[in-house]
Amino acid sequence: MQDAISLVRCTTYDQQQADAALDRALHLIGGLDWVKPGMRIVVKPNLLMPKHPDAAGTTHPGLIDALLRQLTERGAQVIIGDSPGGPFSARLLKVVYDSTRMASLERDGVSLNYNIQSVQAANPSGTILKQVDVAEFIMKADAVISFAKLKTHTFMTYTGAVKNLFGVVPGTIKAEYHQRMSDPGDFARMLVDLAEFVRPRLSIIDGVIGMEGNGPSGGQPRPIGVIIASVNPHLADLIATALIGLKPEEVPTLKTAIGRGLCPASAEQVDVLGDDPSPLVIHDFLRAGQPSFLRGLLEVAIRKLIRISFQSEPEVDSGLCVGCRACEQACPPKAITMVSQVPQIDRKTCIRCFCCQELCPQSAIGIKRTRLARMLQPLKSSEAKDV
Repeated sequence: MQDAISLVRCTTYDQQQADAALDRALHLIGGLDWVKPGMRIVVKPNLLMPKHPDAAGTTHPGLIDALLRQLTERGAQVIIGDSPGGPFSARLLKVVYDSTRMASLERDGVSLNYNIQSVQAANPSGTILKQVDVAEFIMKADAVISFAKLKTHTFMTYTGAVKNLFGVVPGTIKAEYHQRMSDPGDFARMLVDLAEFVRPRLSIIDGVIGMEGNGPSGGQPRPIGVIIASVNPHLADLIATALIGLKPEEVPTLKTAIGRGLCPASAEQVDVLGDDPSPLVIHDFLRAGQPSFLRGLLEVAIRKLIRISFQSEPEVDSGLCVGCRACEQACPPKAITMVSQVPQIDRKTCIRCFCCQELCPQSAIGIKRTRLARMLQPLKSSEAKDV
């Protein structure tokens, strides 16, 4: 079923409801008949950082468990794996697997990935990413299933099926990608190139409980009550973003995908199987604090003034900071230094990729916005602060 997409109501991670909802979502788009005994299948969840599933920053293990049962019943060998933020090491992976409760999913036919090797592969069809750095365990898979989390994102507005695949890039190489492609448009082109390179056999989005506000790690859990499944990750993101009130042109990855003809230009053009998404749209879903709507809308001659007047900045809350140095290690341009165990940000060096905010385990880095930006675009965000 080429480019079929399903949306099924699911309001809890309780095993019975989760199993039934996921089974229906998959059945509507053709099921898992393509899975053959002995296939090596990677399930790639969003495991951004060591956080409990209740924080809504990572894919919930209850849904992954429901998928695993179906895959192992068909004789597949399943590997659960991701490259979280920070160094790609076995030690960090174990911490992440334990914190996110992925470790509880190991069983006969299901293992956690500890292969930390990476490979470089040519990507001649890429528009900006001609050479791809990929974790080796991904390249060894017969099929990849992306199991994303529905969240807002300070840099890319939204993170879902396509952005989830950034986790196939190993460890701190992700920081190099941020440095090379610091503009959101270029970064989106890279993400779409990456998605087309990986070509997941199936993309599922955990929207039972999503994250609103300053995601992907510093926002708040928000019930959405859906599971989305498609063979097309761009289509899955198109429907997911419509559910939280985002227009395609507001999401850089979708804007790029639509421009390349990889998905329709609007959710209204899509025949969604399963439950009607219209009554489920959340119009007050909190967005991230970055005022990205101004980007590219004004003339070149006044862009410097616009940046001064409207540009968001990462800001450290010293009361929450524990001096773990995660932000310093994650910063692509090395704009962060520790002074008396508190991060100090060099504003001239900072490229505002918000990696520090994404990867802070204490949510001690927020988004600071100017008064003018808040006046023109009020946001209900606890992380956005007046200058």
